[in-house]
Amino acid sequence: MGAGTLTRRQRDVLNLIVQGRSNKEIARILKLGPGTVKVHVAALFGKLGIHHRAAAAVAGARLISEAVQRSDSNSRPDAERPASARNVRFPGLGYTSRLSPRAR
Repeated sequence: MGAGTLTRRQRDVLNLIVQGRSNKEIARILKLGPGTVKVHVAALFGKLGIHHRAAAAVAGARLISEAVQRSDSNSRPDAERPASARNVRFPGLGYTSRLSPRAR
């Protein structure tokens, strides 16, 4: 399963799950109803083949890590890369996530 199989909203919800947000917080951040968030979470569980929220967070973190690795392999060498946060493009529907620099 890759990020390309998720809808943009599912990726938004998954990103917030990775951040440890509750459904109520996700609903408030994305300006959705709590029931709508539950529908997206259930769809994520189905697409990811999981049954627990913690497993969704792990799967989401893995997808983000893979996207960062792809981004790193297609970008400038470390010596040329600025130390500030950067945008990482997820494949599929043009989803971009702003990630802070890695701790070295």
